[in-house]
Amino acid sequence: MNYSVVIRTLGNGGEKYKKLIHSIEKQTITPKEIIVVLPYDYKLDYKLGNEKIIYCKKGMVNQRVVGINNADSKYILVLDDDISFDNSFAKKMLECIQTTNADVICPNSNEILDWKLSHKKTLIENIKIIKHFLLGNRLFHKKSEYAIKIIGTGGHSIKSNMNINEYYLSQSGNFQCFFIKTEKAKEIQFEKEAWVEATQYAIYDDQIFFYKAFLLGQKIIFAPQIKYTHLDGGAGRINTNKNDRFYRKLYGNTRNRTLFWRRFLYLPSNNLSKLWLSICYFYATINTILIYSLPNILLPKHLYLINKAILKGIKEGFTYMFENKMQ
Repeated sequence: MNYSVVIRTLGNGGEKYKKLIHSIEKQTITPKEIIVVLPYDYKLDYKLGNEKIIYCKKGMVNQRVVGINNADSKYILVLDDDISFDNSFAKKMLECIQTTNADVICPNSNEILDWKLSHKKTLIENIKIIKHFLLGNRLFHKKSEYAIKIIGTGGHSIKSNMNINEYYLSQSGNFQCFFIKTEKAKEIQFEKEAWVEATQYAIYDDQIFFYKAFLLGQKIIFAPQIKYTHLDGGAGRINTNKNDRFYRKLYGNTRNRTLFWRRFLYLPSNNLSKLWLSICYFYATINTILIYSLPNILLPKHLYLINKAILKGIKEGFTYMFENKMQ
């Protein structure tokens, strides 16, 4: 039951990275190897001593691919640098992947199960959930068998009535931490999706990876009872002011959603489905413009930059698709 640990990092995770390394050290089933992928000219601020450090071109997709392609075990525990978990985490992942005959296991950080309206949440938290619902980014469902289901807007829907003691099929998951058969990870050929890095934030990288796996017929299992903690290091955030980051993310989200929607949903569909998908995309686009514009109606410069970012994202999404003949 050998497995490799693959970590992508910029090397400056500090105490959060130390917690990750200590979590790995304590595992009851030790990994065959620990692979740490760093960009060229970056340094690791904390070393375990027996890890294999690989340098490559900076990029969230590229670093993930390099780590996966260098793994030499039957399974891979894929991690970001701001994760922690208990000492039986790997054991539970191995048992789950064998019990369910799955190809991919997505554990639970409570970010998924906790995404619901509640009187226990603050008003701001509930408004955020409603906003994402209206944007078509994240909805809820009860009847589908899938824990996470991709929807026509290019967003996803989460099963709201999951039992924490059961396993669920899924079409997506959290990219920060998952367990996968090595041959299946390589089959996805994630290097072909380097276009997602053009926005600098690589928004939608998780959904693209897992949905490609799903389309290839891989069995993805969401396991609510296998838990980890996301420490949210944010080391990869671009060092710009708050407004600039907001515009960049808005542009990146719109561009990459457009590309994801067209490539993985619209193009493979029949004509009737294409009509429905077009309506869904139009709904999400109009709501994006309205929801971000209306609160800033009295701030003309901010309003202009918001709509510029959205329209630029849409235009570049379709332009990139046609120029690169993406299928």
